[in-house]
Amino acid sequence: MDGATLQNRIYAGYARAAAKTGRPYRLYRADSPLHPVDDGNYLGAVNCLFAADKDFAVPNKFKIPTRYLYADGRQLRPRDILLGPYGTFFIGDMQPNLPIQAIKCNDLISIDRPVYEGTTVVPEPIAFALPLFRQLKKVDIKRPEFAANTAGTAISEYFGFLPIAPGTVRQHDIISDQDGRLYELDTIDNTEIGVVITFRQTQV
Repeated sequence: MDGATLQNRIYAGYARAAAKTGRPYRLYRADSPLHPVDDGNYLGAVNCLFAADKDFAVPNKFKIPTRYLYADGRQLRPRDILLGPYGTFFIGDMQPNLPIQAIKCNDLISIDRPVYEGTTVVPEPIAFALPLFRQLKKVDIKRPEFAANTAGTAISEYFGFLPIAPGTVRQHDIISDQDGRLYELDTIDNTEIGVVITFRQTQV
C-alpha cells in the first residue's frame, strides 16, 4: 500500500466517524482574504467532529484554539473555513497520517496597508471579514509625560491566528476589529497551523 492510498483510507475513516457523531458545517475556500466567506467561495457541507484530544476525554482548555478535527480530509485543504453549529473554524494542519488540526475562531478583522500615493497615505485593503482566533497577550500602561492626570492609558497587545498564506501581511499593517478598534501589526510567524501574529492597539 502506498502513502496516498493509506492517507485516503485514514480520511475515509474520519469521514465515517463524523457522519455518525458530527454535525454539518459550511465549507469555504477562498483565493483571497477579502470576503473569504462570501457565497462565491462556498463549496458545500461537510460533516465535522471536533475534539480537544484524541480520546474524547476532556473539554477544550481555556485559551487553546486548536482542535482535533474528524472529517473527510479528501475534501479539505489548509486555510479552508468551516461555519457551523459550534462556531467558526479554519483548517490549520494536515500532516500525513496524523489527525487534522483546526483553529477555533472568536473574532472577525479587516487589514489595511498604508501606502503612499504621492504625498498622501491611503489604505490598501489586504483582508476583509477575515475570521481569526485572538488572545490577549499583555496590557501596557502608557503614562502621560506632562499632565496632571497620571492614571495612564491601557495599551493592549494580542496574539492572532490567521487563515492566510505566508507573505500576505506585513509589519505595520493596520488591523480593525468588529467594534472599530485599530491595531498595528507587530510580529509575524509562519507556522504549520497558520500565520501567527502579534498586534498592538493603537493610541487614540
